[in-house]
Amino acid sequence: MDFIRQQKRVIFTHDKDFLIIASRTSDHPGIVYCKQTTRSLGEIMKVWF
Repeated sequence: MDFIRQQKRVIFTHDKDFLIIASRTSDHPGIVYCKQTTRSLGEIMKVWF
């Protein structure tokens, strides 16, 4: 988390543990969570870019 704070980056993850981290603090640029079986990485990237 320190790295993403310093770099002002967003984390994209399938790991539910990051939802716990996000609920405990807002001291991060952003955490994007997507259930692994919901969408492919390609589909998600098309939405972002």
